[in-house]
Amino acid sequence: MAELYNPTTNTWSDASTSATGAALPLLSTPDTGYELGPALLLSNGEALFTGSHGQTVFYNEDTNSWTIGPNMPVVKINGVQTQLTTGDAPGAVLPNGNIILGLSPAVEAGGSEDDENFPPPTYIYEFNPKTDVWTDITPTSSAFYFEYNSFIDDMLVLPTGQIFLTDFGTDPLVL
Repeated sequence: MAELYNPTTNTWSDASTSATGAALPLLSTPDTGYELGPALLLSNGEALFTGSHGQTVFYNEDTNSWTIGPNMPVVKINGVQTQLTTGDAPGAVLPNGNIILGLSPAVEAGGSEDDENFPPPTYIYEFNPKTDVWTDITPTSSAFYFEYNSFIDDMLVLPTGQIFLTDFGTDPLVL
């Protein structure tokens, strides 16, 4: 259940349904350590919210309404179909309106950030919110820590429109 606070009336209202009345997906739960991904403001004024279950939602401030977004990609890891998520992962909005996200398998509750509760690998995806198309742009450079969970990554949009990506290593990448 989600609620929306109105400071003018000092009241709360139900915000757990979409504009069409459909129940919004839970973006995080105790099972995934309450981890969320980035919330990113899009060029059309909507905000994209991501989480640790592989689902997304859009919020439109003008209409005060939510829309269910597309699911994040599913990939095959060691022969197993695996839902990618943004549990504590980074994201950035490109000048063209597309979004870059660090994605990994779902985070598991409990433990520390250094154990199997933050499973690898990391993928970097570009998402086009106009077409709902996800494109894998994971770096192939040996400087990229593919074997870790995406929570270790940070992103910065450079004035050139490129993404400065660092993953706690000594060799940042420019995408």
